[in-house]
Amino acid sequence: MDELEFRRRLLSDPAARDEDMSLELTLDPAKQQLQQDLLLLDQQIKASLSVPVPPDLADKLLLGQSLLQHKKIRQQRWWLGMAASVMLVAGLVHFRDQIYPWHHDLGGHALAHVYHEAEMLENENASVNLEQVNQLLSDFGGKLTTWPGTIRYARFCNFQGTRSLHLIFNTEQGPVTVFILPKNHGLPNTDDFSDSLFHGRSMQLEKADVVLVAGLQQTLAPMASRLYQQLQFQI
Repeated sequence: MDELEFRRRLLSDPAARDEDMSLELTLDPAKQQLQQDLLLLDQQIKASLSVPVPPDLADKLLLGQSLLQHKKIRQQRWWLGMAASVMLVAGLVHFRDQIYPWHHDLGGHALAHVYHEAEMLENENASVNLEQVNQLLSDFGGKLTTWPGTIRYARFCNFQGTRSLHLIFNTEQGPVTVFILPKNHGLPNTDDFSDSLFHGRSMQLEKADVVLVAGLQQTLAPMASRLYQQLQFQI
């Protein structure tokens, strides 16, 4: 797939995850970042259009139309350009299947990644051994001393320009997604966050920040406590 075709498909659907798109994203961190930026742009557009409409908006619009008749041609063109921009934004929002309230903070980007890798939450048969996980953790100076349950997913990912580790653990209540980031990630921390499907919390450890995300019906406290005890970092 050439660069033009990749960008065309990504712009038409930033959440695309077919085999060709997945391969391109896996091989190029810059493309991963572009996809994350487009996903966040979608939710920003949604948020900007969700402002309640003032009750007197119709009267103001009628007044504005009357005033336009007395404006100069240059001003008329400016208003037409603004109207075209609003129509374009509305069209983009209308044709997007899923818009989520993500924000420019740690929790918002964690939710974006969970939706981006949603198929891994359904892959119950996947398994990664503790040795493989610790090989990845060693890049952050970390080690998971022991883990009695199954780890179904472990991979580096691009977290708003910061290389992080994306893990998925099996628990009795369901899968829990965990992100481990270096302290210099530059995103505002959010202790607790949620949307209509997931909730999460972040832990600020001495050498790294850890973010947990799970379904709304799941309890995160036991998982957070176990990670706090078992996840160790070099001094």
